[in-house]
Amino acid sequence: MGEIPRRGVLRGTAGLALAFAGRDAFQDADGNAGPSRLADAVVSSASALESTFADLSAGETVVITGENDPYRTTRWLDIDVDGVTVIGPDVPALIKPENGANVGGFRIGHNDHCENVTIRGVGFDGNPENQNRSAKRCHGIVVQDAENVTLSGNYLTRTHPYHEHNTGGSGISVEGEAKNVRILGNRIHDIGDRGIQVGGAQVVVSGNIVTDGLDRSISCDVWRGYDHQQARNVVVVGNVLGDNIEGSLTGIGGNDLQAGGTSSSRTTSDSATTNPSATSDSTAGHETSESTAT
Repeated sequence: MGEIPRRGVLRGTAGLALAFAGRDAFQDADGNAGPSRLADAVVSSASALESTFADLSAGETVVITGENDPYRTTRWLDIDVDGVTVIGPDVPALIKPENGANVGGFRIGHNDHCENVTIRGVGFDGNPENQNRSAKRCHGIVVQDAENVTLSGNYLTRTHPYHEHNTGGSGISVEGEAKNVRILGNRIHDIGDRGIQVGGAQVVVSGNIVTDGLDRSISCDVWRGYDHQQARNVVVVGNVLGDNIEGSLTGIGGNDLQAGGTSSSRTTSDSATTNPSATSDSTAGHETSESTAT
């Protein structure tokens, strides 16, 4: 793959976070509230939320209202069919697993391949103090065998396990065969492990605010036990990062480029702070850094 033109990337991604933030998802063209006019399912209870995701149809739009939040879930909310859009009301703790549920938030492409999925305006609190210690990697949102996925304007916090590296809960995890994923304008705060970790291909991470994690704010690799996956063809631009306990602001682990391919990544942080006692790939303050691995 040829070099990604930095100026073009900056111009092209400057408005992406705003474009996909979905702040007016509950308004029509006249500014009137009306989620039912665009939704196949309008969810206002935990039982309805779980039953809706247990029986999703391709092309379905699900609107989750804030009427009875937080919704105390007992299972992962899986998306394994094409064309699903999930719209939330921008409530930070909209979804919160029940005590002892030992689950995270959403899984996209976990049981079957899917394409063209969007999640926006959804809040997730992992409730880590009330989950079993044996439960691992209860991420806020996981993208696995999926293509053309957009995650925008979501709020993710306190994932389980809390402050546990590699097996802890990250805010967003892009893994396995994930491809063409856009992570735009999310707020990820006080997280169990990494804010955003990317192991897929062709990913844009832009306009996010990621603070108060354990390891890196944005990591271009994913570890599962001894299985290590590095991201390929990733753009990281215009994010605000900082205040991790151990890790750097951005980075990629491993000594060798995997799978014999070419990996390009570019990072621009509008503002960044870091724990001065931690090893960092970046410096504090306003920064622009670029890296290309071949």
